[in-house]
Amino acid sequence: MNILDIFYNHIVEEASNGRVDCFVYYNIFFETYIEETDTRITSLIQYDNTLVPTLYIKNKALFDELLQKYVELSLAFYDDNNFDEEIINRIDFERNKTCKEKVIMTLLWSNATYDDFQNPIEFLRKRIAFLESNIGEISHEFEFSPILNGNISIDIEKDKIYNETPYQMTIKSTNPNDEIYTFPKIKFGIDNDTVYIYAIQNKEEPMVGYTKRVNRALYKVGEGFNKEKDNYELYGSGNLSDISPSFLVSLNMAISYFQSLGFTKIVVPSILISRWNAKKIGLNYLEQAGRITPETLHYRLEDQDRIQHNLTEKLLRTFLRLKYHYDNIDVDSLPFEGDSCLHMSINGELVGNNTLLNETASLVRMNKNRII
Repeated sequence: MNILDIFYNHIVEEASNGRVDCFVYYNIFFETYIEETDTRITSLIQYDNTLVPTLYIKNKALFDELLQKYVELSLAFYDDNNFDEEIINRIDFERNKTCKEKVIMTLLWSNATYDDFQNPIEFLRKRIAFLESNIGEISHEFEFSPILNGNISIDIEKDKIYNETPYQMTIKSTNPNDEIYTFPKIKFGIDNDTVYIYAIQNKEEPMVGYTKRVNRALYKVGEGFNKEKDNYELYGSGNLSDISPSFLVSLNMAISYFQSLGFTKIVVPSILISRWNAKKIGLNYLEQAGRITPETLHYRLEDQDRIQHNLTEKLLRTFLRLKYHYDNIDVDSLPFEGDSCLHMSINGELVGNNTLLNETASLVRMNKNRII
């Protein structure tokens, strides 16, 4: 199968119009420029409130080599449960090249920042490193947390292909009655000594029993934080008290776990431009199909901007709040000071000014007696 034919003659062309046909449509929107041949594939369609990035290919030979390697690794990494049956059976392959390879190369760009589109060779190298990292799927059982009244465990699992990263971390606390509290999941990838955290996501659980008791205990994250003195503004809105305790404690344990394994740098992408555009394109198509009015389209586009803005700020605030509690976490650069990511570094074991954070960070540290 000619992977490059699928990419250049199908994905690139279709993405320039904001919809890639993989038996189902993915609203992936970008233009392409190949520097060596001065070739431009530009969009002929406009969607309200979208920001169209340009895939800027400077060294086509190296880009092609890395793209093919990424596809080969992805085919080995993701099993058939990640693909629709029509894709596995290659229905409509001859006409639109709908196949696993096309899905892989399409969804790849849904996880790109604006900077990644400008430097796709580095992006591909990073995504390859994510797949080749030896973190693997693994489970760890840790000791008892008196504050949470439960034993802490960490599971690292492969994530689905349509999510942001190849791996996710699930942290749980299990009490003596075998009741389980599940913390928000950490979506991450690893490249050398750097952990890239793309998202912290939770699933709502009924506030009853052990879940209710743990959530009450999690408000101990307020210890050591002076709202009157330190509740300062972040990027013009929000403040460091405006975080979810469960997100902060989950991140705290994840960072401590990674740091104990030797990962000292943390990078947090602030916005994935293709995912931002995809929702807007979907709304535009609803309006074109007459399923919503132009007025509703305008309202829902504005609402999506507000929701995305809040989600991005909440993610960044959670990291900055964690840094507040620990003197040995440094902010190396904020988003758009260098690139669009938050860059942080960790210097030594996490010991700070909050009892709950100190306890949970200490519990999940790996040591020489544990083997990963």
